[in-house]
Amino acid sequence: MIAAFLAPYATRLLAWGAVALAVLAAIFGLFKLVDANARKAEQLKQKTRSLEVSRDQLKAAADRPRTRDDLAARLRDGTF
Repeated sequence: MIAAFLAPYATRLLAWGAVALAVLAAIFGLFKLVDANARKAEQLKQKTRSLEVSRDQLKAAADRPRTRDDLAARLRDGTF
């Protein structure tokens, strides 16, 4: 009884089901894309911060006093 009633509408139901499935797949793909971009942005932020710290460490190492006399002179001048 139900099969006889649904038989003429079966192709329409299948078509609408396929459309609904395609829309859901597109939405899911969009969410995955947004999530991946958010992770990439966070990785870029962390890498940028790491490079800034490394650059600051290299600058501090380049500006260090080379000898004990240089260190003593800087301590006397108050520039250390």
